[in-house]
Amino acid sequence: MARPFDRGFLKGAPLALRILFFNLLTGGAGFGLASMYWQGRAVGFAAGLAIGLVNVFWLLRIARKGVTFEPGRAGRMVARSYYLRFAATSALLALLISRGLVGPIPLVIGLSAAIFTTLGVMISFAFEEEKTRCTE
Repeated sequence: MARPFDRGFLKGAPLALRILFFNLLTGGAGFGLASMYWQGRAVGFAAGLAIGLVNVFWLLRIARKGVTFEPGRAGRMVARSYYLRFAATSALLALLISRGLVGPIPLVIGLSAAIFTTLGVMISFAFEEEKTRCTE
């Protein structure tokens, strides 16, 4: 039986599942550390990570939809979707900070954690894909 953290865990799983799993793992660790050492800021970290994760999946959805359209139409759809995503994210962040629900620093740290975790997963996925292509 394979243990969860063996090298082959999630091997062959879709990219979106890997991104979700490792972001949840990062979120759990970050939330636990923030709860222990940075009282009152763990919720801000979790909110930032959740917003970052929603943004990542929104971007993946935009990319998936964009490749199905013809080039001219795809460019307009992608640009419009990016602006909509940016406006929605900005409005949500402004609302959370202006109402005093979360502080800006833990929110930014959570957003950054989601971005860097996703980047790491995507780089790892690309290396794995390249390795399988070379062995075929």
